[in-house]
Amino acid sequence: MRNNDPAKEWGLPDWQDRNSYGDTSDWDLYKWRWEFLRRRQDVREYFDEHARAHHNHLSKAYREAQEMDSGATSDVSNADSPSPNQRGFSIPEPTSLLPLNGVPNPRISNQPSWLLYQISCDYYKIEYYPGNYYEEGKFLELDSCQIAVVFDLDKPLTDQLEQAKNLLTPSQKARHGKKISSRSHKDKWLTYLQLLDATECGAQVGKLEKLCKDKRETPQAIYETLKAAKNTRDNF
Repeated sequence: MRNNDPAKEWGLPDWQDRNSYGDTSDWDLYKWRWEFLRRRQDVREYFDEHARAHHNHLSKAYREAQEMDSGATSDVSNADSPSPNQRGFSIPEPTSLLPLNGVPNPRISNQPSWLLYQISCDYYKIEYYPGNYYEEGKFLELDSCQIAVVFDLDKPLTDQLEQAKNLLTPSQKARHGKKISSRSHKDKWLTYLQLLDATECGAQVGKLEKLCKDKRETPQAIYETLKAAKNTRDNF
């Protein structure tokens, strides 16, 4: 049964207290990404829609594996199969509409660091295929946004990396109309999370002023900052 309090339902910190978010200076990019993505409605809906079925699948597979190993036919504990309400549980291979390779429980902020790295789209962007992969007649399956570049390990990598960059940059500009740069405004991300949590908890614009560094910001400026927060959440 859903909780009517968004903060309790989704494990949100107290948006009025920056300290309730913990020491964000230790957060890496994968942690920041998770904090924004777990606040997305589509991520939440996907998890709730598929969590139970995936857990049942894991539990069944685990029991069958244990029975094969032990020869037992009685019920076997599935302690090694985390439940949906535990950290570390993740639903793999979500819909391509989500920027994730897996969806943990969005109610849990403190997910294992290895899992946050694993579910990141970056995790599968670089793959290693040795020469014999091609000798065996295998071929890469690439998406329309991907380009495969072959490197010769018997030659210096510096020149090859530079050549790869010179090849990839024009292709990226042709696809997006610009070179995609690393995200900036990291110093604002905590404020963005506070604004997102405040609005989800029903705070009015007047109460959002104290979250902005410039306390004299107009309602329009606060609206623009909130818009930037939502854009970061939806496009991280």
